[in-house]
Amino acid sequence: MPTDACQWYYECKYCKTLLRPKPGDCCVFCSYGDVPCPPVQDGGRNHCCGPETGELDSDVEERYMKNIKVLGSGCRNCDTTANLIKLAASQAGVEIELEKVTDMAQIMSYGVMSTPGVVVDGELVHAGGLPGPDQVRQWVSE
Repeated sequence: MPTDACQWYYECKYCKTLLRPKPGDCCVFCSYGDVPCPPVQDGGRNHCCGPETGELDSDVEERYMKNIKVLGSGCRNCDTTANLIKLAASQAGVEIELEKVTDMAQIMSYGVMSTPGVVVDGELVHAGGLPGPDQVRQWVSE
């Protein structure tokens, strides 16, 4: 862990999962560690977050990439939902990481009983049927 900067991403050397900071955190260390990252512990002097607020600076917030998961078996509606999300992100000029989750245990862990389901940054925002275009645009622009 660097002592003078935040670590944005961390790839697990065992399962190869790419960890990202949770919304509102400056780095993966603050999101998943037992204690805040060294720059935060140092009072924020060499750090992207303010020492008092712990909120992301605007330039850091702009670099945050949304993680969107489409939950489903891979049916036509699931594929269409994923394509709608890609199109909306492209039109908005927003970078996203889009994952298709087909594992039923993972899908059920979100409480989804009807697919496709959509999870944005860890929060279930849709389940069952095709989402509307305005709804999709809202997910990628917030």
